Amino acid sequence: GMAASRIHVAEPVAALRDALAQDFGVHTYDVAETAAGHAGLWLMAVKPQVMRTVCEALSPIAAAQQPVVASIAADQLAIRHRQVPVDIVVPDPVRAPASVVMAAAAAYRPEQDRLFRMLSALRELPMKLRLGLAYANETWGANADWTLSRSKTEYATADKSTPKTPGYGLVDVGGFWNINKNAKLTLNAYNVFDKKYWLPADMLWLNTTGQLDKQDSYTQMGRAISAGIQVKF
Repeated sequence: GMAASRIHVAEPVAALRDALAQDFGVHTYDVAETAAGHAGLWLMAVKPQVMRTVCEALSPIAAAQQPVVASIAADQLAIRHRQVPVDIVVPDPVRAPASVVMAAAAAYRPEQDRLFRMLSALRELPMKLRLGLAYANETWGANADWTLSRSKTEYATADKSTPKTPGYGLVDVGGFWNINKNAKLTLNAYNVFDKKYWLPADMLWLNTTGQLDKQDSYTQMGRAISAGIQVKF
């Protein structure tokens, strides 16, 4: 690991900035340019909607320092102007003559810890329920998943002015067909009913930066469909 004294963090929310400094001993700043000026390795967790603005502000510093830059908000790593793709590997369905799988999961985080209360607005909702049903045999398979998240009403803001983040329910479906032993077709549909929803971190950020009137530009992904073919050589 790296010593906390060598880590410089940019965080626009003052309450979260104070908690990070007190609990982890890292250096904190309200703007990215100041933090970046102290580091040779940049780890960026930036919303896609503002990535261009942030990069333009950091461009002069990057040109002078030539840092190693990695983004955890994108599907690629940028290392010294060289793009390195990151592969996401999804395991194959259960290899059996036929199988039906039902799954359920629930996640709950008690908001009693002081630091957690400060950071909870930047994490997932405290309560999330997911139900899944899948069928697969050697030729084809299909699955359906339902995710339900409760609303978010508490935020780490002194004035308590951040509006409630509505709860939401999402339905995702998918399937595959093994054409032969070397080729497989896949088809997936996400957010089938095109539900409009936000993450609590987005609502907090919009309120902190005075952009609540632009919240429709910061919704999560609507209905999306993907298709693919996998070929083994």
